Amino acid sequence: MRIALVSDTHFDSNDQLLVENWRAVERWLRTTSPDLVVHLGDITAKGSADETELRFARDVLAGSSFAIHAIPGNHDIGDCPTRMGQTPEEPLVPERLADYRRLFGPDRWRIEADGWRLIGLNALLMATGLAEEEAQFEWLAQALAQGDGPVGVFLHKPLFRDHIDEDIVHLRYVAKPARLRLMSILSGHDVRFVAAGHTHQVRRRHQAGIDHVWAPSTAYTVPDFRQEPIGEKRVGVMTLELDASACHFTHLVPSGLTEYSLMDFPHIYPALIALRKQHGYED
Repeated sequence: MRIALVSDTHFDSNDQLLVENWRAVERWLRTTSPDLVVHLGDITAKGSADETELRFARDVLAGSSFAIHAIPGNHDIGDCPTRMGQTPEEPLVPERLADYRRLFGPDRWRIEADGWRLIGLNALLMATGLAEEEAQFEWLAQALAQGDGPVGVFLHKPLFRDHIDEDIVHLRYVAKPARLRLMSILSGHDVRFVAAGHTHQVRRRHQAGIDHVWAPSTAYTVPDFRQEPIGEKRVGVMTLELDASACHFTHLVPSGLTEYSLMDFPHIYPALIALRKQHGYED
């Protein structure tokens, strides 16, 4: 089974460059004909603040000739806390989660294919303390109890930087209490991988029998002065090949996909205007 992983498209109604990058991805998808396409979130740049941006992104994806199983990102519905009881700068917006479900479908899902159980989770519910978070954990436990065989998990945010028990507090990762609860639910099952987006970096780290994989953005990379380099800073997509005994991830850059920098998009993120001047970008 071949799965195409795309992430962090960051569509914005005031920009066509990133839509053009998506068209390059579409051409690659038509050529490769994967069995499944998974979008790992941040479909939009500013959907969490504006429902019309979610609709714009839905319309962009609707022009594709293949079904896409998506999970939300923080730019789509708002962010989760970095620690229990903390309120993030742009917290999850319940109304936007409802909009997301209406436009893109369920924010959690299970697919049974070729003996695998593939599970998509909403990372932005984690550590919120909302009833929706508890409902998702209960749903996951039930989904894992219904059958056996290898399991793969998809969510927007990576679980950690270096190891499960680390105390790093950062908006890049799932907060530790929620992370440990998730891993407790997954324990005892044949979990082979956890695949995430969010970081705009490519990385694969094997820990306790599980591959923790970061998929790249199709949109842009983030300069080092804005984001610590941990993995490889490249745009692109990933293929995931599954067989009965293994999973194989490959990073690819489709023909025609331009490698932009975050700093190329002050028209999407006005806060970048001052940063561009500070770091010597010419306008």
